[in-house]
Amino acid sequence: MKQLLTVFLFACAGEKGDTASTCQPGSPDAGTISATVDGADWSAADLTYLWAGESLQLTTSVSSGWRLSVVAQSAGGGEPISQIIDAGAFPAEVRLEAGKGGFAVLYPESGPSASTNNGDGGLLVITGEVDGDLLGCLDFGAADDAGEVDLVGGVFRASPG
Repeated sequence: MKQLLTVFLFACAGEKGDTASTCQPGSPDAGTISATVDGADWSAADLTYLWAGESLQLTTSVSSGWRLSVVAQSAGGGEPISQIIDAGAFPAEVRLEAGKGGFAVLYPESGPSASTNNGDGGLLVITGEVDGDLLGCLDFGAADDAGEVDLVGGVFRASPG
């Protein structure tokens, strides 16, 4: 069974793997994320980020049946994501694929999680920082035992956790 998670978060609509040139996150509220999940509206008002060494993690709690976790370790050239963000060298593109710069996992409220390490992969683009919050776009295909779950056209404003 193929599941579809299509996300239209605020102002950005695209396809898996969009680049920094097409990422326009707009001005979402701090710590928010909204989406269409399997045809139903989904939102979380608790999108946060934290640092684990030189890696960045974005997370939400369960909201309307889904939880999201994204780990960014390095950007396209292999430079640690922490160094890029500290330097303000935006946009920063992170490939979300096995053996690349990071990964994403979607956790349904019940059932198996879907990971980009098992799916088509995708891209996290961090476009900037506003008042300590990180802005960007997110597109990926993740897989679980039931099939592919796609997150397409995502934008975010993550607050420090």
